[in-house]
Amino acid sequence: MIGTSKIRGLGLRLPLYLITVVIVLFYVLTLVGCVSTTKGISNIFLVKLKAATGTDGKYDYSMRVNYFGLCAAKDHGLKCVSTSTKSSSSVAKNLAKQIDLDEDAMKGWVDLAFTLNNHIFLYLIVPAFALFCLAFLVHLFAEIAFRSRTQVLNTTAISLTWASIALALVAAVGTTQTANATKYFTDPKKWVGAPKDSNDKTYLSVSTGVTVQFLQFMVFFLQLVWAVLSPRILAGGKKEESYAYRMS
Repeated sequence: MIGTSKIRGLGLRLPLYLITVVIVLFYVLTLVGCVSTTKGISNIFLVKLKAATGTDGKYDYSMRVNYFGLCAAKDHGLKCVSTSTKSSSSVAKNLAKQIDLDEDAMKGWVDLAFTLNNHIFLYLIVPAFALFCLAFLVHLFAEIAFRSRTQVLNTTAISLTWASIALALVAAVGTTQTANATKYFTDPKKWVGAPKDSNDKTYLSVSTGVTVQFLQFMVFFLQLVWAVLSPRILAGGKKEESYAYRMS
């Protein structure tokens, strides 16, 4: 009976654990975007900068910017590097060699990318991820090692989850608004006083990263589901085990 009850308890918890795996996966994908040219990873970015060095309006190369990585492309060649703990000078030198571009020109665009990373986009997704991981670890300790204090620890886990949810929502909304604002202010046709039929070209074009926005909003939604369902699922599992213990 007890063995059957434990299996039923695990069955009740399984959806919660599957949701947890998906949440962690989406967090990781959001953070590792643009750190390598691995298929799919290079397409996860906050914004994409398209740069023109001439006056013909044709863009010579592009740069994708994410939290901890940059990707630069020229003539259909794409190269990505991690920016974590690195200076803009070293990143510019590395990318300039890989895509055969003048280092001084690359330095200016990398400096812009670093400015966007360090001063424009907020890294709230990182503490949100840390809080969620901590919440799940507290939950596991409650289930495995500290069963006498399960209620207190599970309450702590849920509180940490709600804090993570709040940060995840702010990160998702902030990223979307910041990316759209950056795109708006680099479009000369949208500037005040610009003629409607203007054909002027800007030296910088910005497009927003749809994938990273989708991932961040999904993280928020799935954590919301986790926070709502987990108390009920865990309570159901406890009832199964308690009932089996009394019957034995």
